[in-house]
Amino acid sequence: MHSSYCRRQGSWTEYLPEFSLLPSRRSQQVLPGNAFHTGKGYEIDVKTSIDKIVDIIDNIDVYKKKTVEWWNSIKDNYVWKNKENAVKYAYLGDDA
Repeated sequence: MHSSYCRRQGSWTEYLPEFSLLPSRRSQQVLPGNAFHTGKGYEIDVKTSIDKIVDIIDNIDVYKKKTVEWWNSIKDNYVWKNKENAVKYAYLGDDA
């Protein structure tokens, strides 16, 4: 099967740092017979995932540092108070 980079594929891509994304491919129906999840999804390549896990274990301090740096760069986007203020401004403008 054709493998493509998952940075644009899969529900997890907006929640993970770029350095953690792995090749993925279109999967078959994810939950056959499920009334809510009726479509196809994406699956991560298993061999590449195992290689990534081993690399993380071998370089845990590097990945810890990268993860902290990534979180510090995006956390304001996911703090409720910032979202609350963005919604207020969207509806009330400068009167918020």
